[in-house]
Amino acid sequence: MANGLGLEKDIIFAGPRNDVERFYSIADVFVSPSKHEPFGQVILEAMAAGLPCIAFRKVVPEYEVAAEEMIENGVTGYCADPCDKNEFRERLLFLIDHPDIRREMGEAGRKRCRGKFTWENHVSTLLDLMEIRSAEKGS
Repeated sequence: MANGLGLEKDIIFAGPRNDVERFYSIADVFVSPSKHEPFGQVILEAMAAGLPCIAFRKVVPEYEVAAEEMIENGVTGYCADPCDKNEFRERLLFLIDHPDIRREMGEAGRKRCRGKFTWENHVSTLLDLMEIRSAEKGS
C-alpha cells in the first residue's frame, strides 16, 4: 500500500518492538488503521507524545473502534470514514504536506491527554459508576 501511494520513502516498517516510545519521537503522524480497537491505548500514547493521529470512525459491526472518544476530529487529528477509503489517504497526505498543522494538532493532543485522560479522571469515573450501581441496587 505504501508503494502504491508513493510513500515508501516516508514510512518506516519496523516490525514488533519493545521500545515504541523511541518511534513516537521520530514520527510525524500516528496512523491507526485498526478495524477492532475497543480502546486504543496506543492512540493516547501517540497523542501524549505530541503526534496528530488518524484512525477510522466507528461503523458497527465492521469497524468497532473507539478513536472518536480520544481524537478530537480536526483538532488533535482525524477520524476518517472507513467507507470512504480516499478520506484516510487524503488526511494523511494533508498532514504530511502541512508541518505547522501537524505541530498544532500534536500540541492539542498533548493538552487533551493532560486534561482529559488522567488517572484522576479515570478513577473518578470508576467511582461515579460504582455509586450509580450501588444506588441502583438499593432502589
